[in-house]
Amino acid sequence: MKLLDRYLGRQFVGPFLVGVAAFVGILLGVGQIYEAVKLVLRENLPVGLVVQAFMLRIPMVVALTMPMATVFASLMSSGELSSHGEIVAMRAGGVSIWRLSAPAIIAGVCVSIVAFTIDEAVGPACNRRATQLTDNWLEEHANVSRPVTLTLPSEGTPRLLLHCEELNVKRLEMTNVLIVELHGDDSPDTYFAPKAVWQRDTWLLEGAVREWHTDKGYRKAFIGRTEYPIGKTPQELREGRARKPEDMTLTQLLEETARIKAHPPARGKDSQRPLRLLQHYHIRIATPWAAVCFAILGFPLGMRPQRTSTGVGFGLSLAIVFVYYIAFNVLRAFGEQGDISPLIAAWLPNLVVIGVGIGLMMESSR
Repeated sequence: MKLLDRYLGRQFVGPFLVGVAAFVGILLGVGQIYEAVKLVLRENLPVGLVVQAFMLRIPMVVALTMPMATVFASLMSSGELSSHGEIVAMRAGGVSIWRLSAPAIIAGVCVSIVAFTIDEAVGPACNRRATQLTDNWLEEHANVSRPVTLTLPSEGTPRLLLHCEELNVKRLEMTNVLIVELHGDDSPDTYFAPKAVWQRDTWLLEGAVREWHTDKGYRKAFIGRTEYPIGKTPQELREGRARKPEDMTLTQLLEETARIKAHPPARGKDSQRPLRLLQHYHIRIATPWAAVCFAILGFPLGMRPQRTSTGVGFGLSLAIVFVYYIAFNVLRAFGEQGDISPLIAAWLPNLVVIGVGIGLMMESSR
């Protein structure tokens, strides 16, 4: 059986590599290349910097395409064996369909582990570096403003929650600033200012309004221009602003979710951010394991009497992936709104695929 396993494994490897190359090319062509060209033509970023950022985003794309390539490889490997009558011969020799599919399923498990490792250990760091390269250049050379949301200090018990709609490092100012002072179990004090300017090593709030709690309820007072010791320069705020979910590891996603839930800001447009982070957490786990589900689905689909050409196999694989990701993104939208559990939204497509695959395997084994 080891000889048979090696033979079936070799049938899987070639189509898998072809599938990874094809799907990476498609995703880069419709997404990353367009964004890179736009940065060069519209934002006038240096070509070398854009190429560097483009290369840094490739690992995450590769991890995303590996489950896609698995359905193509599983389908093509079983289709090749079926077209030459080898599956009929193996089954006549007493080998079951489940045993024949074992190498493809094991390969799917290995693909899932590799994709998960890239997605967790390599992808977030590369994405974070790519974002820093482009954002830092735009802010320093093109006067582009960015929003900021962060806690101070970043480690340990938070003292302040800070949010601003725009941080302009070149002009040394923030707009629509919200500061929440945390006092343990006591009610927080809140400051809102339409503008804050960095002057003499501190921040000057302009048109500031303070809200605080007393025994008679919340009070509100207009305090105008006042200095506020945030403790961070504009450059330091830029480096510490809220990261995108794609730039964070699984541990960081959970920590950020818990932090926001424990100290929700009094205002702001990010009320759904904890749900989005939690949804992204479950997606980051579920997506790599789609490779196992696709391996189980693809094997019985490829077992047909006629020869399965590469074009037909790739087209069928593309159709399966297309339907899968439509359902995936629809459920993701519901999960981010809290209409369904983020856990269910992330894993339900995988469960459907593996259910259909097992059903087809049982039908083929009769």
